[in-house]
Amino acid sequence: MVRHYLNLVKYNARIIGDLNIVAAAAIALLTPVVFNLEFLNYREAASIGEMYLAAIGIILFPYLVGIEKRANVQDIVFVKKTNPAIILIIRLVLAALTALLLIGGVLYWASLQHGQFPFLEIWLGTCVSAVYLGLIGLTIVNYTGNIVAGYLVAFAYYIFEIISAGQISQSLYPLSLLKYSFAEKYNILPVLALLTVLNLSRIFKKK
Repeated sequence: MVRHYLNLVKYNARIIGDLNIVAAAAIALLTPVVFNLEFLNYREAASIGEMYLAAIGIILFPYLVGIEKRANVQDIVFVKKTNPAIILIIRLVLAALTALLLIGGVLYWASLQHGQFPFLEIWLGTCVSAVYLGLIGLTIVNYTGNIVAGYLVAFAYYIFEIISAGQISQSLYPLSLLKYSFAEKYNILPVLALLTVLNLSRIFKKK
């Protein structure tokens, strides 16, 4: 049983590693080119995190469903009786870890460049934003079967929140670090749980 799940993790780590991973890594690697990471204060680090690095979540998450159908390998993947919801959980964990590592790597490097910001707060806050935005895109893909729609809706919502500065979302403002506030991140956690349940139940119904 353990070996079976280890093989599932290895397989899914390989199958989700497509251009989306390359694009997410490119965003992280280009950060020192696009921004000066020396002597960052809270405001500057929050801006880079919320208005740039959080987009990594949008790139990583919507791709996680429908991979087999797009690659025409669904029958091969599901020969063994494995609950598709388990597969989605594995992919969600892998995508979240990838986002954590990429975002954390950039912010840690910035902290080494004499950064004057709370690393843990900016890192975790940005990751919450990334996962939240990514799950919105994933949900759209999961319920419509249209991956383009997932990316468009997630990016449109992201831009809307940047422009509106949380005037509509208020206590659920995902980019709250821009307002020197972490409280909204706690409010978003139940929404993350709800979106995860909605996606898992959708996958289970498709079984």
